[in-house]
Amino acid sequence: MIIAGKYEVPDDCPKDCKFTGCISQGDWCHQCPVFNCAPTEDEDGGEFYLCRPEDYREDWAAEWEEFFKTGKTPELAL
Repeated sequence: MIIAGKYEVPDDCPKDCKFTGCISQGDWCHQCPVFNCAPTEDEDGGEFYLCRPEDYREDWAAEWEEFFKTGKTPELAL
C-alpha cells in the first residue's frame, strides 16, 4: 500500500517481521502503518480505517518504508 502519498509498505504483516507478536498498546505493531492503515469492515459493511493511508505521518512513513526494505528499526519522532 502507498502511505503519506509516496511511501510503499506491505498490505499485510510480513511473516518474518521482527516485531510480530507485540501485544501491548504503544508497541511497534500499534505504530505500524500495516496495522493502522489497513481497511477493516465496519458494522454496515463499509470500510473503516484507524488512519487513512494518505493521512499517515510522512516522517513515520519514510521510516517504515525503510524498515520493510532493510530491517532497520524505525526512529519515530513524537
